[in-house]
Amino acid sequence: SSDLPLRNKIYAGLVIECMGESYQPGFTLKYIHSVLDQHPIITREQYDLWKWVASYYMCTEGEVMSVALPTGLKMSSETLISAADTEYSAHLSLSEDEFMIMEALQMQQEIPVKTIQDILDKKSVYPVLKKLFDKQLIKSREELLEVYKPKLEQWVRFSAAYADGESGYNRAIENTVRSFHQANVVQFLFGSGEEKGFPSGHICKETGADASVLSALEKKGIIEKYYVEISRLKPFDGFIEELPALSPVQEQTTNQIRTGFGDKPHALLHGVTGSGKTRIYQELISETVASGGQVLYLLPEIALTSHIVQRLQKNFGDDVLVFHSKLSVFKRVEIWNKCLGGHPVLIGARSALFLPFTGLKLIIVDEEHDPSFKQYSPNPRYNARDVAAFMAHKLNSRIIYGSATPALETWHNAQKGLYQYIGLNSRFGTVKLPEIEIINMHDKSMLLPNHASYSIRLISQIQHVLSRGDQVLLFQNRRGFAPTIRCGSCGWYSKCQHCDVSMTYHKVFEEIRCHYCHARSPLPGVCPVCGSQGLIDLGLGTEKVEEELKILLPEANIGRMDLDTAGTQNEMESIILDFERHKTDILIGTQMITKGLDFDHIGLVGIIDADRLIQFPDFRSSERAFQMMIQVSGRAGRRKEQGRVIIQTSLVDHPLIRDIINHDYQSFVERELLEREKFNYPPFSRLIDIMLKHKDPKLCRQGATEFGRMLKTKLGRAVLGPAPPGIERLRGLYHQRILIKLEKDPRIGVGVKRFILEQRDLFYENKMFSPVKMSIDVDPV
Repeated sequence: SSDLPLRNKIYAGLVIECMGESYQPGFTLKYIHSVLDQHPIITREQYDLWKWVASYYMCTEGEVMSVALPTGLKMSSETLISAADTEYSAHLSLSEDEFMIMEALQMQQEIPVKTIQDILDKKSVYPVLKKLFDKQLIKSREELLEVYKPKLEQWVRFSAAYADGESGYNRAIENTVRSFHQANVVQFLFGSGEEKGFPSGHICKETGADASVLSALEKKGIIEKYYVEISRLKPFDGFIEELPALSPVQEQTTNQIRTGFGDKPHALLHGVTGSGKTRIYQELISETVASGGQVLYLLPEIALTSHIVQRLQKNFGDDVLVFHSKLSVFKRVEIWNKCLGGHPVLIGARSALFLPFTGLKLIIVDEEHDPSFKQYSPNPRYNARDVAAFMAHKLNSRIIYGSATPALETWHNAQKGLYQYIGLNSRFGTVKLPEIEIINMHDKSMLLPNHASYSIRLISQIQHVLSRGDQVLLFQNRRGFAPTIRCGSCGWYSKCQHCDVSMTYHKVFEEIRCHYCHARSPLPGVCPVCGSQGLIDLGLGTEKVEEELKILLPEANIGRMDLDTAGTQNEMESIILDFERHKTDILIGTQMITKGLDFDHIGLVGIIDADRLIQFPDFRSSERAFQMMIQVSGRAGRRKEQGRVIIQTSLVDHPLIRDIINHDYQSFVERELLEREKFNYPPFSRLIDIMLKHKDPKLCRQGATEFGRMLKTKLGRAVLGPAPPGIERLRGLYHQRILIKLEKDPRIGVGVKRFILEQRDLFYENKMFSPVKMSIDVDPV
């Protein structure tokens, strides 16, 4: 990377290619100020990946770089203000703010703009600075600041004058004869025989000295202090465990994958929950590391799959590094540099794809169906699973997609023969898949009196499971206490002022909150329209489930896991640890609890409202519902005894429910693919979702209509819409959607994308539409 001047500012940039002496005439060349790095901080393969992501997901290479490079590797520019060479007189006609800046510059040669903001106690100081520029009283310059700062540790050793063995030691003892602690330090350094010395803290701990003792020795010239760069990454401090023996089924599966890689480097490992997929991954990781290759293990969310990270660290120790966005800026830079140096195993969420691998031989995409692999905003709106596929192709790596409920796109690729297909249809050991029971919530006789959200059967089974010492997991995919507050008299409901959605009642905070724009307000005591006190909470959130079960089951320890209780990594880990240690009997949660949690004693899983998962207006709703219900069901009975799942629904005859009862992915996927093919949805086509946004609904509709017309001139019936999405107004902006269905031929896709971007540029040439925001999402999920 290098720093270069652009428009009177200094920017840090990457040198991608040297053009030689030829350049386009008519342009004035500017010199690069300096080269910032001794060695490249990205690889050529990385840059090729950035270019592909930018092209495929219709964004700029700069937007990809912004996401790919850790903040610590980016340089920031700071504007420094100093007094001009012209004579300054305090008698000049200056405003109070101008006078304060000039007085400060009399005491300090240069002042950063941030400091001037503090002096004036104002966020915007540029109007004041412009007046001083106009009066030729100040000048400015740009300075590049490096964000990353290595962690340094102070060390102590004998100075050169005393480093000549026993002779130097004797002279040092003579010079410290009156100080017990100083003599102790001298004896410790000589006795250790370590020429490089020790960290200051270690010496103080071993000798009872303190910083003043070391300073006194330094002043006498006996020792010298120096600094050593150390890692911020904690080493693994546990015991390395040998990998357990593979079961016959696991060994056969591993051999099948290994053999199949010779012909097809992509493999779909479709294993039911609890089938032992992780142990197969471990075997392949071990082989790859032993042969000198790097491994990338992608997980949808690191915090929710910490047990997998722990298992791998117990087997591979410090060979494993974990990379995700919650790490500090400096730790991410250290992992980046280690990866560039060939570190063996990297585990991470989607952003780990952009690490600088130099010998990547195996990629594992675990829970590949999970929508968390998709980045929704900002650009690039990429899917890590699909980027990993391109990356494996470019780097000649092998890739495994693992899931109990594969995405239809992945399944379809396997059925077409593009991927290996390996099925694991039974659980590890002798434990059977859980027995699934359906409760018809239309049958009022099945419901608990005064608590119609729960069936008698569910509550009695919870009591039975708890009585034998097992635990219960309850799934309700809606947080808060109640989704809506409504007035029983006039019909008013708690609608958000900025979005076309109702605000959710959170009883623990006594607030109503919008889950989209995060607006909040106190719960009204009476109806704000008619003044009635008859406000009713409608619907069921996890908070309400928790409160009601504490009344129904007062002896049980009940926990809750949603964004309100597990908003931070520490909170989430605390909830998981309490459940793991059996401090919690019943854990209620949103979709967080469907993602890979692995506990020994879950005897029962309850799905409180399956209807809401199925009845969602999206072509993927059946797939999402099937995946979530199968995944959460799979938490039951994973170790010793067969678990039980109770699903409460009024859609008892829905074919999806029947497939879930039978654990029949094949039946579900065949029916769903027929439906998708009929209406030309993925995996039989590719989608591009274009969203236009503006605070004025009329201008938003006009802009969408015009852009839709422009696209239809070439794409015709492939363009659907514009039309408002399910929620038309979000965060104060009205939305209009245009959906484009493309054939899967990549050559057609490239041309269409180029055409869309050209039309977008033409669209914005009309000044009327310049305030209309537009986002483009390729392969929306």
